[in-house]
Amino acid sequence: MARVFEQRKDTENAIREYEFMIKYALDRDADIYVKLGTLYKDAGRKRDAIRVLAKGSRILPTNPNIYRLYREVREGG
Repeated sequence: MARVFEQRKDTENAIREYEFMIKYALDRDADIYVKLGTLYKDAGRKRDAIRVLAKGSRILPTNPNIYRLYREVREGG
């Protein structure tokens, strides 16, 4: 459902769906952290993006996509 909300440009509902997935089901899926971090970043929610990407990097410490986006957000990109 989150991807449907993304396609419809319904950012808030997409964020809620991805947050739910991380909390209850898919906390070991790197793509979920990257998608949620990107949505937060694009919505101007830098703190939330950093928080979710930091969590993702703790759970999946070898994933380069999480680290790349984390660095990008921290540097203000």
